[in-house]
Amino acid sequence: MDDNFKLKNMKNKSQSWLDQMSVNDGLQITPMTESKSLSYYSRYIGYIPSNSILVTIPMINNRYLTVLEGQWFNVRIMLQGGVYAFQSTILSVYRVPSNYMHLDFPHKVEYKDVRACSRTSLSEKIEVYSQKEFSDGSKISVAEIIDISLGGALIVASIQLGAIGNTINIKGTFMMRGFSREMDISCIIRQIRIKEDKDTGQAYSEHGVSFEISDGDNKVFLSDYVNEQLIYATTIKLV
Repeated sequence: MDDNFKLKNMKNKSQSWLDQMSVNDGLQITPMTESKSLSYYSRYIGYIPSNSILVTIPMINNRYLTVLEGQWFNVRIMLQGGVYAFQSTILSVYRVPSNYMHLDFPHKVEYKDVRACSRTSLSEKIEVYSQKEFSDGSKISVAEIIDISLGGALIVASIQLGAIGNTINIKGTFMMRGFSREMDISCIIRQIRIKEDKDTGQAYSEHGVSFEISDGDNKVFLSDYVNEQLIYATTIKLV
């Protein structure tokens, strides 16, 4: 695995890191094959000490992924600012009462602290709208999220989207775990920087915003989305 991960020998020790997990927490699983594999997302169910970890079978396009006993995966779990990584094989697959599987209990687990890099870069096209006019006199504009964290984002636009302290809304389609979700998020502008494109000489604005989310379901989705981006970035060494 990645050399930036620190090896933890978990054999004969309390599985305190698993005790931090809650039912339905997400796991990233990647089949161990010779060719580059896609990553999939499962939900945590529970564990049997020193025996197995129970997780849901991933769904892709509303169908359960085909998995086989003996199949090997790289597994990554993000918990409280760190990513735990290990290799495991499927011990058994069940379809009743629900679709789930037992992963062999890991005795060697690698860990990377990502609290210092809790923001991650991305490129997500969005629509921004406000009750107050933007610098060009409009109240709606296209923009791009180039950086995101659990608490906010950095938004780039060709115009200034308001003043510090103003409330704006960002609207976009966010992809996660094989499905998309339309999100409309209220934000407060906390910082504005006017910059110039080195190639074109055109000015653009960077807006640091904080999220203001009251809907519990949206909070959970956004948290999962950001954690997924962090895990992906860690996997390919972007953070």
